[in-house]
Amino acid sequence: MQLHLAANAKVNLSLYITGKLTNGYHTLHTVMQSIDLHDVVTLTLTETPTITVLCSDPDLAGKENLAYTAATAFFEALGDSCHGVEINIEKHIPLSAGLGGGSADAAAVLYGLNQLLQFPFTTEQLTALALPLGADVPFCLVGGTCLATGVGEQLLPCTVSGRGWLVLTKPCQKESTAAMYRKYDEIKGLQVADTCDIIGKMERTTLDKLCQQLHNDFLPLYEQVEVVQAIDLMKQQYGAMGASLSGSGPTVFGVFANREQAQACAAQLEKIYGWSYVCSFAQTGVSVVN
Repeated sequence: MQLHLAANAKVNLSLYITGKLTNGYHTLHTVMQSIDLHDVVTLTLTETPTITVLCSDPDLAGKENLAYTAATAFFEALGDSCHGVEINIEKHIPLSAGLGGGSADAAAVLYGLNQLLQFPFTTEQLTALALPLGADVPFCLVGGTCLATGVGEQLLPCTVSGRGWLVLTKPCQKESTAAMYRKYDEIKGLQVADTCDIIGKMERTTLDKLCQQLHNDFLPLYEQVEVVQAIDLMKQQYGAMGASLSGSGPTVFGVFANREQAQACAAQLEKIYGWSYVCSFAQTGVSVVN
């Protein structure tokens, strides 16, 4: 049996670091949004208890891929020693970009195996399996628009009215996410905002209001002028409704009211930074494709 899945990337429309736990994990208050930039994950169920990960980027094949860990966790939780899976990932989400590519692939593996094996786990049980894999994996499994708190596992679905187009660009390279958190901890004077006053519960909002609330606590850590420059270009020169950083970066995104405006911006940013992409909001984190 085989299943083809779209594993959608995500952006953080807002990201506030609200604390640090004794185990070293940081707590967050972040509005996460699925976008239709996606990897294609093909799962082929096998009758032998082996897990294989293949990838269009050979450097990502093998046991080090988070998709392998996700499949291992699934079969261990199920207690199934009869089946295995071949995972083939066609990469489109840029690496180390703050867009959750690895998390999206892991979520697709959990979602797809659950479907191939006739739904042994509920959504809540799958989400519990997802959390140890990484803070973004539970959201990538659920998808849509969610307010995520805790370390990312507490998800409140939100409704956003109005359609916008996003332009993504990656103006520079970054350090690892762990290194970015260490840098955040070391810098004094970065104040945690009262996010409840700024965003509230956000169960229902409009695209206009979202764009007024874009924020990312990692943004002040970027010394590279290209990041701030890209945000300014999107807003001031190309008319974005709002622009910010996704995750720990370095991908910058801008929200536009119409596709033509977004495409014009993306064309210019690609000339400057070498990569840009036009996409829109997605309603799911993972979906089956033919």
